[in-house]
Amino acid sequence: MLMIILRSVLALCLFLTFYALLKYVKDRQILSRALEEMSEQVSEHSRERQKEYRRLSEEEKKKGILKLERYLYNSGLKRQYPLLSAEIYLLLMVSVAGAGFLLMTLLGGGFLMRVAALCCGPLLLWLVLYVKSFRNYKRIENNLLVFLNLLGGFSITDSELTSIFYKVSRFVDPPLCNLLEDCYFETQTTGDAAGALENLMERVEHPMFKEIIRNLEVCSRYNADYASVVNSSRKSVQGYLSYRKKRKSIISMGKTEMLLLVIMVMGILFLINMLLETNIWGILFHTAFGKGILVYLGIVLAAYYLQIVLFDKD
Repeated sequence: MLMIILRSVLALCLFLTFYALLKYVKDRQILSRALEEMSEQVSEHSRERQKEYRRLSEEEKKKGILKLERYLYNSGLKRQYPLLSAEIYLLLMVSVAGAGFLLMTLLGGGFLMRVAALCCGPLLLWLVLYVKSFRNYKRIENNLLVFLNLLGGFSITDSELTSIFYKVSRFVDPPLCNLLEDCYFETQTTGDAAGALENLMERVEHPMFKEIIRNLEVCSRYNADYASVVNSSRKSVQGYLSYRKKRKSIISMGKTEMLLLVIMVMGILFLINMLLETNIWGILFHTAFGKGILVYLGIVLAAYYLQIVLFDKD
């Protein structure tokens, strides 16, 4: 009976201690202030990185962790989660890889299964980044002509470029509308329109959109005659979209050729199985040599599909 009373008193003391601690944290707003300080530090770090990023050449921007940073912007994840950085995403990939390896070890998986678990997590996170980036790429491409037409209309009533972007943003689809709004609000906050336009170009992967913004930025510094830029850009975009249609037909042919190649490989395997009177399927699926061949073929087909079909970018 005494032990029950002592345990009850101990539990009550622990409860009151945690309650008092949480109330203290809430009353003093310790957590919210810590989060605000962290957010300010991250924002300052992001601004400094943007300044350094602008000084780099295009080749330097495509290397190492800067490439990952660019994908975070292109995919829209950086906008959804402002605290997310290339370092944090890289740490997440490493953590997922370690967790997968540990889980497969605890489940008693073999060496190949553990290596697969080690690689699958980071590859999946990288694939998410790639797919979201590609989807935004296509959405911006589909809105290029609409963007130019609206820009030409609103430029008649306004001469400030980012203000025109804000008006256009209400009539275009995400992520373009979000990018144009961010550019406008950044200009209003910092007063640096040139810097906001530079950041807009860095956050978008599409080469034609970058070229349009670059021409508009030069135009805004001199005569603000946006009509001539819009007209010349419209012709360039129409020619570009025509080229993209031809490229899509080539890619469709590539899909067909890839399917025929897979069918031919399967047919050859069936033929070998009959001529040699050997269980070729057993060799492929139950021996190290056969598994190696299957993995190699899978990697080749996946690389072809990802580079040529799924991620069709210029």
